[in-house]
Amino acid sequence: MRLSAHSGLWLGERFFAAFLLFALWPAVTILTLFILATADKPVFVTDEWIKDGRQLHTHRFRTTGPGQPVFRSVGRFIRQYSLDEIPSLWDVACGEIRLRDSLLFKRH
Repeated sequence: MRLSAHSGLWLGERFFAAFLLFALWPAVTILTLFILATADKPVFVTDEWIKDGRQLHTHRFRTTGPGQPVFRSVGRFIRQYSLDEIPSLWDVACGEIRLRDSLLFKRH
């Protein structure tokens, strides 16, 4: 089976996302502990959206909590630096979304 340029790019994105996840593993662990220390579970939330007629599910860190002022300051920090989108790299590595669809690379 011959790989096209498109499938080669897709595989490259998946390996790149997996590499980034491996490199960012300490940050993911620290963020998870911060969220657990300042809020209740769950640590991750799933967003559902539709693109090109396909329903997609992406993951991100939970950054809001009702009536939890400490968590709101942690969540604000996480959102300010787009750290809440790091788990979407898992979706890229699994082939659920493309890297360009990840909000991680769309924010300024």
